[in-house]
Amino acid sequence: MVTRDKTFLKHLGLSTALILLLCVGASVHGQVKIAELKNSDRAEGCSCSFQVPAEASKRNSTKFIFVSELGSNVGWMNINGRDTRLKLIKSTEKTSGRVRVGDRYFEEYSGPGFSVRIDYTVTRVCPPRDEGCEWTKYNVTITVRKGAASQSIKAAGECGC
Repeated sequence: MVTRDKTFLKHLGLSTALILLLCVGASVHGQVKIAELKNSDRAEGCSCSFQVPAEASKRNSTKFIFVSELGSNVGWMNINGRDTRLKLIKSTEKTSGRVRVGDRYFEEYSGPGFSVRIDYTVTRVCPPRDEGCEWTKYNVTITVRKGAASQSIKAAGECGC
């Protein structure tokens, strides 16, 4: 009887170790890592572009974590080391009326195995009488999800021409 119990415990230990290895492997496989775009020229003309705050405060920095062309349903991010094309699937942005500092909205994107949500807060708008001004500045929180794994990052930037 004692020999059978020891054999059972040995198999239980091996089974537990195997399950742990599978769980750790699945966790590593499902990781999400947001990085700077390798090719930040993906949006031409009027666009939105966001950077981590340290880069946003630098003049002429081209290290972006998100870009999209205005009027397009496509955005770009570097996720897990690859520049990834994202498709806009939902937006709560106002389509009429004046944009004001403090306004909030979100956009949701989908990509190959990923979902992305960008929460916007307007931080600066053009002066009302400045007809040449065509931009709005934002603070954003970008959250990328892949299954149970996710990463959120704060960023700043602007949309305009």
